[in-house]
Amino acid sequence: FTDFKRHDLGANFHERNYDGTMLTKTMTAPLWGVGSTAPYGHDGRSINLKEVILRHGGEAQQSRDLFAAASPHERDNVIAFLNSLVLFPPDDVKGYRYQ
Repeated sequence: FTDFKRHDLGANFHERNYDGTMLTKTMTAPLWGVGSTAPYGHDGRSINLKEVILRHGGEAQQSRDLFAAASPHERDNVIAFLNSLVLFPPDDVKGYRYQ
C-alpha cells in the first residue's frame, strides 16, 4: 500500500524547513495500520481519514477528486476499508493484561 517514494501531494502538505526553504515532496506512508494511527498525514494535521484524503493535491489530485465526487455510500466504503487496516485487531489483544 505504498511505493516508498517521495511525492508532491500539493501545497496542503508542503512544509517550511528551518532555513526557510520549502519541502514539497513527502515520503508516502504505508497504509497498514492507518485504521489505528490518527491523526493523519505525515504532519498529523488531519483529524480523520476523510479530511486527510480531501487535503491531497498535486500528484494525488485526481484520486482526491474521485473520492470527493463519489457518492456518500462509496466514500463510506473507502473509509470503512481504511479503518479495517489496523495494526492489532481488537480480538488479537482480548484478555491481554498490562503488568
